[in-house]
Amino acid sequence: MSCTEIYSFNNDGNTEYIADVENSWRGAMAIWSYLEKKYLQPYIPNYVKCCNWYRSEMTSEEIFERIGFEPSRFSSFSEDNPMKEVWNLADNTDIPEYERIVLFTTFDKFLVKKEDIPKVIVTFRKFEAETSLQEQADILEELFHCVRRCKTARRSQAQRFLMACIMSSLIMVIRKKCIWTHIRSGKINVSRSSRSSKIGI
Repeated sequence: MSCTEIYSFNNDGNTEYIADVENSWRGAMAIWSYLEKKYLQPYIPNYVKCCNWYRSEMTSEEIFERIGFEPSRFSSFSEDNPMKEVWNLADNTDIPEYERIVLFTTFDKFLVKKEDIPKVIVTFRKFEAETSLQEQADILEELFHCVRRCKTARRSQAQRFLMACIMSSLIMVIRKKCIWTHIRSGKINVSRSSRSSKIGI
């Protein structure tokens, strides 16, 4: 079964496997699906629009009855890449901060500093959808307390943490766009960069 793996990085950039949560589809994919349904209009792919039964006034329920499933931006491989609509929600300041932080944690090269783990744990606990975030929060909480208790241990050197979705032996490269993020005074300030994404308080 696929899983979401959690690794720590020490000051030298070396990784250490910490734990995993079963079924990676309960990770990034579940988060994206929830935010897509909550904040975006129902997605109608071109292959549906080309059907002779399609009408522009059809509801998503009617389309579901026709094709037997609910179309998603993540089931489309069109050139316009509709998945970006969901990823771009991370830049939308109208969306609650905790949901934006959760969305940021699904991006490639996103790193979380050790001292910011408590804030990530809070956002994971607050997220309402059916995901593996509660289990991930349990792991991060245990790890954070261990780091504080064992300051002289090797694990206490961990400065940042990376969560990557692993499906079988294939690393799912989900997103190429990197976002450099700083969180200060309860606000998120976002700017584009080729560097990895981070949370920094």
